[in-house]
Amino acid sequence: MDAFDEFKKILERFGVLGGMAVGGAVFLPFISGAAGFAPIWPPAQAFVTAVAMLVVLMLVFQFTVRIGKRAHTILLTVFALLFVGALGCYLYLFGTFVSLHPSNEAKLVLGCEWTRDARLLGATGSGCPGDYGQLLHTAGYNPSRIWTLESIQFIQNMLFLAWLASFAILAGLIGTFLIGLNRFPAPGPSDQRHE
Repeated sequence: MDAFDEFKKILERFGVLGGMAVGGAVFLPFISGAAGFAPIWPPAQAFVTAVAMLVVLMLVFQFTVRIGKRAHTILLTVFALLFVGALGCYLYLFGTFVSLHPSNEAKLVLGCEWTRDARLLGATGSGCPGDYGQLLHTAGYNPSRIWTLESIQFIQNMLFLAWLASFAILAGLIGTFLIGLNRFPAPGPSDQRHE
């Protein structure tokens, strides 16, 4: 039996539950984006993330169908820890470098290096993102007048990479979990020994 047959067997065994898990994993970036949780760059981040999740699911099903129970448990634990770390990184970056425009709630990505104009307006310190409230107001809520374009782009990239990593790792976690449920089912009442 090859990996594709194993994948079909898993989906057949779990039926609606398996389909919902795999389908839900792929649609989760779109749902998160609609809820305002996604980074604002790139514009098609939900699609790119969904494709990355599908690729990770395919790789997990291809390479983990033959591993033993101990290796499966270790892999599942590693995916879980990596997911928590990547999600924590994304939440930290989002909370630190994304601000809302006070009048229209638009997301503004902040930077990490003051522009010359910001320093003339009184910006001090590293600018990462620094004490920016009054400066942003004075600049008409245009982050590129406060932080260099390069630093804003760097933060946008880091936000997207943390987002992508979180969802790709989540796909690996879900795929590994489903394979484990299929290959190492929990013993039922008839499988337990009575003393």
